Amino acid sequence: MKKVLLWILMVILFTLLLVGGTIGFFYWRASSASLPESQVQFGGVSVGEPVGYQWDVPVFWGAYDRRFEESPSLSVEKLGTLTQGAPALTLPDWVTRSRLTLQNEAGQTVFEGSAEEYGAFAFEANGQYSAVLQIWHDLPDERPAQPQGWYQYSFRFTLSATPQISLSKASASQGSVVGVKLTGVLGSEAPQGQCDLGSIWFCRSGSDWLGYLPVAFNAEAGSHTLTITSGDSTLTQEIEVYQKEFDRVDVSGQEEEEPLPAGAGEEYRRLIWPFYSEGSLTKQWLGAFSQPVKGKTLRDYGVYLVDEDSTTRSSDLTLQVEPGQEVVMPSDGTILFAGDLLLGGTTVVIDHGCGLKTYISGLGALYVTAGQSLLQNEAVGETGEENIVIEMRIGNKSIDPWDAWRGNGGLFYQ
Repeated sequence: MKKVLLWILMVILFTLLLVGGTIGFFYWRASSASLPESQVQFGGVSVGEPVGYQWDVPVFWGAYDRRFEESPSLSVEKLGTLTQGAPALTLPDWVTRSRLTLQNEAGQTVFEGSAEEYGAFAFEANGQYSAVLQIWHDLPDERPAQPQGWYQYSFRFTLSATPQISLSKASASQGSVVGVKLTGVLGSEAPQGQCDLGSIWFCRSGSDWLGYLPVAFNAEAGSHTLTITSGDSTLTQEIEVYQKEFDRVDVSGQEEEEPLPAGAGEEYRRLIWPFYSEGSLTKQWLGAFSQPVKGKTLRDYGVYLVDEDSTTRSSDLTLQVEPGQEVVMPSDGTILFAGDLLLGGTTVVIDHGCGLKTYISGLGALYVTAGQSLLQNEAVGETGEENIVIEMRIGNKSIDPWDAWRGNGGLFYQ
């Protein structure tokens, strides 16, 4: 009996030694090399190594932790001179929480908040700044277990931002769009752009501002001056417009359209024209737009409509369609108007942001109401017995929708 008890005791002792040795092996195997990636960038420049950290690294499948820590030192990384108006903060993917504090050379705190909150911050003045950044990974119930802890960084930089213009192209054809990017802008106030070609609405894009200048089908060929005001700075840029050869369509002898009902024009001006100067300043499209509905082109954008007495131009696109076809969102956007008009019939107006809107009329049925936000290719209605008329405008100037549907031109300038 004593031999059996002694044997059991030896087995238990051996097991404890084996388990303890295994845990000890994994514990000491865990090293600082097991810590998460520490690479952080500010304004596209690496901020260097952390000045302090504290991490609990899981050992033996999370049963135990081994701590690695270093108290924050007084060392400061010098990033040099940054020229962006709002230098971007880039963090590792594993970060669950962050805190950034920025101070000017007088020691005043100009920003304190998370990386997400910093995304909406804009420096008001050039000068020297210091920063302290902490990033955490703190998901204690995470499985499989991952290191939990934080890094701290300290850096300084000189901000020297000057507004500069860049264009998607310096020359543009009638019916197209010129993308305009403004970099080095201080403050959160949107720049203002003026040009006889049309209005330009600037939208924030990271540390830059993007805008889209329409070049309508009837824009005068030749040089046009774009003037942009940003704070105390005024910049100018010349844009060359060249003539595009649009088709000429003889409409003589075609069946005359019925006279418009009384008040149709006044109703359209009252309900639709305000959208030319209203809308979101947030860009809602990424890639190519979708053609809202397929059909035979009866009247293309920009064509000359010639009859015996006069010549007019087409600012929109008319499609002959089969009844019952689904009509979809050309891109993400918000419904500004959905209803019936004396001029155009059942109509929907979609705001894509930055001044760009799609106008679709002649629908047989509507699925949406004003105020709804929808994604690209979601249905807004269906066709009926009428032709579908589609128009795209930036402000009050029409542009060629085929460029948007093909993913071409200045609308896609980054």
